[in-house]
Amino acid sequence: LYKDFKQKGMPKYLYYVECNMGDFLYGEYENKAYIECAKEIILVESEKAVMQLASYGIRNVLATSKKNISKQQLLRLLRYGKPIVLAYDKDVTIEEVSLELNKFKSLVDTSYIQDTDNLLDPKDSPSDKGHLVWERLYKNKIKMR
Repeated sequence: LYKDFKQKGMPKYLYYVECNMGDFLYGEYENKAYIECAKEIILVESEKAVMQLASYGIRNVLATSKKNISKQQLLRLLRYGKPIVLAYDKDVTIEEVSLELNKFKSLVDTSYIQDTDNLLDPKDSPSDKGHLVWERLYKNKIKMR
C-alpha cells in the first residue's frame, strides 16, 4: 500500500502462508496437458509472462518465479523429458542464461531467446511487446551447445 515501503523497512508483499516458490513451477497445473502434448517447454521468469503467452495461445509455458532454477524445479522439468527453451527477461546476462541451461546439460536439449534485434526495453520479458515480437524472438531462438 505504501510507495515508500523500502524506506520504511517494510516488505513489498505480506504473505499469509509462507510458500517456497523454489518448490513449484507457476502454470504447471493449468498447462500440464498442453505441456505433455508439446514438443518443448518454454521456461520464463515471471508469472505474468505465463499469462501473456497464454493470451497469445501459447500454453507450453512455465515460470520459475525467479532467475535461478531450483533443484526441485529442475527435477520437475526433467520428468517431462522435453527440450527446454529459456525465455528470460532482457536484463538477464548470457552468462546467467548459460549457468541455468547448464543444469540440463546432456539431459535434454536446450535453447534460449535473445533479443539480438533490440526489440525489447532493458527490463522487458520476451512476451511484453506483443504476439508479433514474441514470434520473431521465438523464431530466432539459439540452440545451446
